[in-house]
Amino acid sequence: MAQEEPLYDFPEPAQHSEGKLLALQRGRASLKSISVLDRLLLTVPVWFQLSITLPTALHILQREPPGTFLVRKSRTSQRNVLCVRLTDDSVPSFVQQFGIRQQDSSNTLSLETSGISFPDLPRLVSFYCVSRDVLRFPLELPEAIAKASSHKELESISHMGIEFWNSHLNVRGPREAPKPQKKVERGPWDPCPSCCGPSDSLCSSA
Repeated sequence: MAQEEPLYDFPEPAQHSEGKLLALQRGRASLKSISVLDRLLLTVPVWFQLSITLPTALHILQREPPGTFLVRKSRTSQRNVLCVRLTDDSVPSFVQQFGIRQQDSSNTLSLETSGISFPDLPRLVSFYCVSRDVLRFPLELPEAIAKASSHKELESISHMGIEFWNSHLNVRGPREAPKPQKKVERGPWDPCPSCCGPSDSLCSSA
């Protein structure tokens, strides 16, 4: 009579689960390695829309959650303005505009009502993504940009330009206001928050 071969327990399922876990950890590490500033720099054509009118900006932001933003050029003041989506019950409008002031002497940018200046626009916006300062709450990146795990994903979004806002990639978050944060008070030599990192001189006090 033929002897049956013994049965062995192979660890394939455990190895498979471990592989999934490692892949998930690598994905999270990749996600964290892309800073807010990098995400903004790689998607400038999406949020930097100098040619659009105010009605167009309102049309885009009306469908977005609070904190979503665009930068456009005002036809009346001929200045760039930061358009920020507020909550639905905000008055007189669900969008607030902040003029972006350029200091000719230092070649820096700041919001008209703020005393904090920056060397360029992406660094200004990245600061307000992590700090409220003069805003009602911090700016919010679109979910697809905030959760992209690679530069390739962000570049694909960037190529869409303004069409991103109407695309299937633009998964809109809840229409609730972000939790308010304490206003950041910085001295002239204090390090900037996580938008720039403690060792980079990207922001300066006006």
